[in-house]
Amino acid sequence: MKFFRTREERQKAAEEVKDRLAASEIDRNALKDRHTAFLESVPDALLLVSSDGRIALVNSQLEALFGYDRSDLIGKDLGCLIPARFRAIHGEHVQRFLTAPTVRPMGGRTEIFGLKMDGTEFPADISLSPLSVDGALYAAAAIRDITERQQAEQETRRSLEMQRVMCAILKSSLEPTPLEAQLQDILDRIVSIPWLALQARGSIYVVEDDPECLVLRAHRGTPEGGQKVCGRIPFETCLCGKAAANRETVHAAHVDESHEIRYVEMSPHGHYCVPITYRNRTLGLINVHLKDGHGRRPEEEEFLTAAANTLAGIIERHRAQLERERLQKQLADAEKLAAVGRLTENVAHEIRNPLTSVGGFARRLSIALAPGSPGKDDAERIVTDVKRLEELLGNVLSYTQTREPVLAKENLHEILDHLLSQADAACRSQSVQVEKTYTGNHPVYADRNQIEEALGYLITNAVDAMPRGGTLSVGIGRDMRGERSYAKVAVSDTGEGIPEKDLSMVFEPFFMLQESNGTARLGLPICRKIIEAHRGLIGVTSNVGEGSTFSVYLPSPDMA
Repeated sequence: MKFFRTREERQKAAEEVKDRLAASEIDRNALKDRHTAFLESVPDALLLVSSDGRIALVNSQLEALFGYDRSDLIGKDLGCLIPARFRAIHGEHVQRFLTAPTVRPMGGRTEIFGLKMDGTEFPADISLSPLSVDGALYAAAAIRDITERQQAEQETRRSLEMQRVMCAILKSSLEPTPLEAQLQDILDRIVSIPWLALQARGSIYVVEDDPECLVLRAHRGTPEGGQKVCGRIPFETCLCGKAAANRETVHAAHVDESHEIRYVEMSPHGHYCVPITYRNRTLGLINVHLKDGHGRRPEEEEFLTAAANTLAGIIERHRAQLERERLQKQLADAEKLAAVGRLTENVAHEIRNPLTSVGGFARRLSIALAPGSPGKDDAERIVTDVKRLEELLGNVLSYTQTREPVLAKENLHEILDHLLSQADAACRSQSVQVEKTYTGNHPVYADRNQIEEALGYLITNAVDAMPRGGTLSVGIGRDMRGERSYAKVAVSDTGEGIPEKDLSMVFEPFFMLQESNGTARLGLPICRKIIEAHRGLIGVTSNVGEGSTFSVYLPSPDMA
């Protein structure tokens, strides 16, 4: 130990100590300033937590992230920055860390959320490091808001999932499988996407014979009641019908008053109704169920629209294939018919001459025999059978002969009024009421004699279908078939109807319905031949016990 002998030496030594203390204080302040500057320069939000779980230090980035002033945080429990549902378990994690401190970098698998001053939650990533200050242990935490990162990751996953499903859909579209199998496979892939917020329920509709009606062709998760009431949806009806009619996607977050069609098993849900369109025509519709309250999202709608565009190509290709097959069959049938026609015409002429003789002799015999005499009934039966065979031969010759129509501009109103006046006596005798619905003036280019023959048979056929009375409805309007405009004539009856299994055969030559008592007719095949010769179309719809409707589509003058 050094001793100072004089007062001056002691005073000088005291001044030296004082100078050293002052210099040390300057160094500590400079170091503190450098530490503070470092904390404020770090891009992450930083805080220091004491062993009792209270906040000891924060930087300005943490103030900005959580919306607090640091004076409001220093000394507060860390739980104020954590959502209430996580506070208990988070407190356990903090104590466990302080008991056995280790460095934990960011990027852990634990899901962490922060709570801002305004009550907003955000996903966070946190790194932890132990820090000893003057013998006291602290937990130093760096906090990042990873909302944007999670959104980017989610968008990437969605994009990859969408691309995967679209690739599968495109692959499915190229496979030589039936249309309904393709539609079902594509629908299953669509409703299996996890991020689409679906209820794993959906359906695909196709526009078929009726150009303004959706027909259910694939579904998943639809209860039996839904399949029944939503099996056919007219345009402008309910959400699907409106989307199909307007060719615009319809979204609904809930089942509300716009949901016109309902059924018992229906549960709360939302909808995307996405029309399948091609060249301004509606070919069908994709309908997917959403969770109740799910909002409209552009990325979901974009994906469903892409799927609908792919389906449009599939449906259009299927229709083109069916049309090719129909034309090939028509060509083959025409060639066969021409050959059969030549043979039939020769045979018919060979049969007609002796048949005429037999009929003539039978008529003379019937006239010569007195009523009630032996053979009188047999002669009359021969006359009746000969008359039926002569009518059949006439129909056969009419069907097999090629008659090119001589076209002229005709008024359908006048033709139908004339035919109905001819059928008036038969209608009155069978108590058949006639209803006419003519909308607008629809001229056509047609061979009047041939069109009267075809439409006249349809009217006669409808009256014959109601032997105990009913209603004969005849309507004229305009309709679109594909991209073409037609004048449409609809002839309906309220008879017994035609079984579904027979509908596809009624235009085949010599096809016999059970209710026809074994009588084979050529009326409907002749009708179809005449209509097709006019570049028109004919079809039939029927419900057993309710009646049938035959629809004839004749080209408008601008198509002739």
